[in-house]
Amino acid sequence: MFRIFSGRTLGTVVAAGATLAMLTACSEAPTDTVGPEFAHEAHLPQAHVPATATNNKDLAALRRATARYHDVEVALANGYMADEHCISAPPGGMGFHYVNPGYIDLEIDAARPEALLYEPTPDGLRLIGAEFLVHGDAWDAQNPAPPTFAGVAFVPPSDRSAAAPPGPFYTLHVWLWKHNPAGMFAPFNPRVSCN
Repeated sequence: MFRIFSGRTLGTVVAAGATLAMLTACSEAPTDTVGPEFAHEAHLPQAHVPATATNNKDLAALRRATARYHDVEVALANGYMADEHCISAPPGGMGFHYVNPGYIDLEIDAARPEALLYEPTPDGLRLIGAEFLVHGDAWDAQNPAPPTFAGVAFVPPSDRSAAAPPGPFYTLHVWLWKHNPAGMFAPFNPRVSCN
């Protein structure tokens, strides 16, 4: 399921596995349609954020940081770990999540997104976006408001009591490399397919 490189500690691998399991908790097969637990994300205000000078600057920094990951082998070599499940739902798709467990902390850093999003194509995987992940309980213990990137608030955890360890997470998808008609920060992209 995961590509593991020598030198990784068992704890990091376990955390990565748990993170990927949390992201695809409803997954049964390599192409998965997620259940109603994602339904609350379909019409969130993150989808309708207008462009500003501030968020354009942040988005440019994220594009520069992720441009090298168009080659999925570079992502793997830099600590991103693949999940074998492609996520799709009625509002659209998310694709495959490649998560770097070493980046999961309380910092929101354009140079270090916690996850990369890839879509399958006949020519292999195509980088389509990035996702930020912040542990919900740890963030809330130190901050009165949700995390933000580019002036956009993250999606809060939907059901903290049901989250698998090490969740729950605040999340923010950023569709840098594939246009999303639902919005740059919408959780799902109707143009993303797992087929």
